[in-house]
Amino acid sequence: MVRIDSITISHFATLGVSCHRQAWLRYATLCGMSTHEDAPLSRVVAANVRAECARRGWRQEDLATRLGVSRLTVGDRHRERTPWTLDETQKVANLFGVEIGDLLARPKGFEPLTF
Repeated sequence: MVRIDSITISHFATLGVSCHRQAWLRYATLCGMSTHEDAPLSRVVAANVRAECARRGWRQEDLATRLGVSRLTVGDRHRERTPWTLDETQKVANLFGVEIGDLLARPKGFEPLTF
């Protein structure tokens, strides 16, 4: 877990990322995020799924159990070794209670995390 000024990334969502813009920008810089908006869509989906999991406090194992797949399968998708399929993305969106478009949307100003 990345620590920034005694706040872990999982706390950003709990506290409200928009309330901590400076800390979030600092985190983004430390993690190698850039402002390029031409990232492959598979990276965008992976980043959005990771962000939603963090916001809910879900581990990879939690998401895997809810999807009915192995933790390794989710881990490969989190690390962008294997892209999420459209069917999987729809299942994830349903689990999160969001529209699939929310998981396909590029974040404003940041490229997804690169591992």
